[in-house]
Amino acid sequence: MSLPRRYWEDLRSGDGGESPAITPTREDIISFAIDYDPQPFHLDEEAAKQSLFGGLAASGWHTASLTFALLREHALPGVAWVNNLGFNDLRWKRPVKPDIPLRVRYSWGEMLPETGNPGTGQATLDVQVLEGDGEVAMEMSLLIEVERRPLEG
Repeated sequence: MSLPRRYWEDLRSGDGGESPAITPTREDIISFAIDYDPQPFHLDEEAAKQSLFGGLAASGWHTASLTFALLREHALPGVAWVNNLGFNDLRWKRPVKPDIPLRVRYSWGEMLPETGNPGTGQATLDVQVLEGDGEVAMEMSLLIEVERRPLEG
């Protein structure tokens, strides 16, 4: 089943939603860290207890990767996404611990019609990663290039 294509003109500032939860396990955190961010507080529970996190914590990049997966699945289906132009104001607010559910709250922000490419517009997607208790673990604003609706003719 194909979703209707959502163009830049279809996106509305303030519209958004929330994803279902995903729960990184101890094994997920360690596996990601081995491959991409081998810091002791991501790899070893005993070393992590001595760190400022007080226990094993996911890499911030692991949290960001999970966030992008949730956005792709829940915020962006059907969006005529051309390119991710970057992100602003990325903040890791608190450590993500094993077996704590995470969900993503997102809303479309500023909509910019000019990109230098007449066939696209820019949209910001404001994102918060929430832990099970509702506390913000990470937040950022994505800048996305989106196709404009083709001219009829």
